[in-house]
Amino acid sequence: MTKVYKLFANVSATTNAAAQLTIQRTGTILAIFLSLVVDAAADNVHCAAELSLASTNQLATNDTTGVLGSVRSWSNFTTSGQALPSTSTMGMSGLRIPVVSGDRLYVHVLDASSVATLVDVFVYVES
Repeated sequence: MTKVYKLFANVSATTNAAAQLTIQRTGTILAIFLSLVVDAAADNVHCAAELSLASTNQLATNDTTGVLGSVRSWSNFTTSGQALPSTSTMGMSGLRIPVVSGDRLYVHVLDASSVATLVDVFVYVES
């Protein structure tokens, strides 16, 4: 049986554990989908989202453990000053990541300029 877990965050500042949930049944993560949308109000805005088993972000850390995936976005205004919201998505399938009942999943957000940042994450777990 496959269970789909959804995490959602809507933040305007760097936030550890912007969204979190508890795995309900022991199983295996089969697939992950991450989506990041940034509505930047200034040029050169950098934002990122991370799905992790760790309770604090490791977005700017090398050789990490517990990170399951991340997406990043960078806005760059045109000379006219117009810019569209920046979107970044990532999907991973064919995974075989074991999880046990009680494991916590966290979404962390790095928001460089106090802009509106929306994050959707779907985790597919077979038990």
